[in-house]
Amino acid sequence: MKMPKGIDRAPVVLVTGDDESVIRDTVVLIDRHLVGEADRDSCLEELTLGTGLDADASTQITVEHVVAAAQTPAFLTPRRVVVARHLGSLTTKDLVAPLVEYLGNPLETTVLVVVWDVAAGSGVRKGPPPKSLLAAVGECKGVIVDTSRGKKTAEWVTAQLSAESFRLDSAAVARLVDHVGDQPDVLVATLTNLRGSFGVGDVVRLEDLEPFLGVTGDVTPWTLTDAISEGDVDGALTALQRMLVGGGRHPLAVLATLTSYVGNLVALDGAAVTGRDDAARLLGGSPFVATKALVQARRLGSERVADLATLVAQADLDVRRSQLGSELVVEVLVARMASRSGTTRSGPTRRNEGRRTGR
Repeated sequence: MKMPKGIDRAPVVLVTGDDESVIRDTVVLIDRHLVGEADRDSCLEELTLGTGLDADASTQITVEHVVAAAQTPAFLTPRRVVVARHLGSLTTKDLVAPLVEYLGNPLETTVLVVVWDVAAGSGVRKGPPPKSLLAAVGECKGVIVDTSRGKKTAEWVTAQLSAESFRLDSAAVARLVDHVGDQPDVLVATLTNLRGSFGVGDVVRLEDLEPFLGVTGDVTPWTLTDAISEGDVDGALTALQRMLVGGGRHPLAVLATLTSYVGNLVALDGAAVTGRDDAARLLGGSPFVATKALVQARRLGSERVADLATLVAQADLDVRRSQLGSELVVEVLVARMASRSGTTRSGPTRRNEGRRTGR
């Protein structure tokens, strides 16, 4: 992947955006690039704001811990990469003051990756980075990576593609834009799969792209989330298998879809919204997607929304901690989410009977 200009010399990289799954995918690619061939255990330190610092979780990681990690000199490696996640809750000048002070004189051997996101299911609303932090990043010649789609999906998709080592021809780009629609996690999943098949300088044509978009049995991410919303366990598991097997999607890509789905429910739960336009403004997506999320959030209620968010957060940890069994973790997650959503069914719905018939 081609990195943003100046990232290798930057003392800080601030990753922002309007979709958590896209941010997460971007950060993974950035830290892989920055670590390079160095030993990850020696070079990389990852901190997540608000999580346990020690084994018994008696001390929570704070922004001061992030600064302390950034100030630690490199040992046995040319530089250290410190990735700090869930800083999206630091929305005031006072909260980011320790970071701003550090960036006034950053350590030359540290690259600090500030991930402007929030924990799924935390109920914390992410705000924009304070102006003082943005100014500090600019003054120390840091890099801001904005993954936001903006107003036009086509422009956003094109911008994301420009960072890849391969390129798509015009017909493939147009097809991908149509495929992505209002679901940014679709792009994350597609690019993840393309990276496994195409390298530096490769040209991906329309006929090359099609197999990655579902012509071999894949289904769209909203087929899975719609089945979950309806409480259709069988339909949800069928959709999951078609995504994993027919579509060749990695379990992390599916998990990104579920994280985005639950994140919308959490954001809308208890929010002062009166209809789809308010919901769309809050979520930053299309009114159609926002309406579905709003109806589901209101129908489930706070307790079940929180339950789903907890399930996704735990599955995320389980997938990342284990080298094996990630597909099983996601399968159990999908079954649990569907069983705790919608109206309990003793059998498949008509919609899913039709979908099975077409397999």
